[in-house]
Amino acid sequence: LFRSGLTERRMGQPGAALRDMRRAADTDPKFTNPDARVQAGNLVTSFYVMNDSHPPAYREELRALANDLLKHDPKSPSGLRLRGYLKLFVDQDPNGAVEDFQLANRVSPYDPDIVLPLVRALQTVGRGAEAEQLGKQLIEKHKDFVAMYDALYIGYMRDKRFGDAEAILKLKAANNPQEPGFLLRSE
Repeated sequence: LFRSGLTERRMGQPGAALRDMRRAADTDPKFTNPDARVQAGNLVTSFYVMNDSHPPAYREELRALANDLLKHDPKSPSGLRLRGYLKLFVDQDPNGAVEDFQLANRVSPYDPDIVLPLVRALQTVGRGAEAEQLGKQLIEKHKDFVAMYDALYIGYMRDKRFGDAEAILKLKAANNPQEPGFLLRSE
């Protein structure tokens, strides 16, 4: 079921992928494959954030997946990340989200899936300098993670730091020469 879910996700069938990931997690009571819960959590997070109505079923499923991961391993970076998303989007507690994302980043340093929401949460709570420093450190380690350039760009534009916004676009283009569209946007 887990492999089937991964295949369906790659084929652009997120509903079927989520169904199979859920079943894979449900049929693994001994927690031998936590990846099924992590992948299901990633899908549910995407569905929740992208759906303007924020369905309660997704919220509760996300909470259950995060709790399962953290019950199995209190320092699970994926569990902490999912709980951070819950605090950010559901509980409206961006400071609590920052704490969870920071704990996850300590356990799994510079994981783009952890650092990106951490940077966004830091920006939300007015800690832009810290967000910028962390974002730039991630870019040094993962030059092809374009979402981080975009997060920094948005922060710069919001703060009316137009020179820095232009510089981050140029860096994005320079670090990703295989993407000609980035170069066009930076000129």
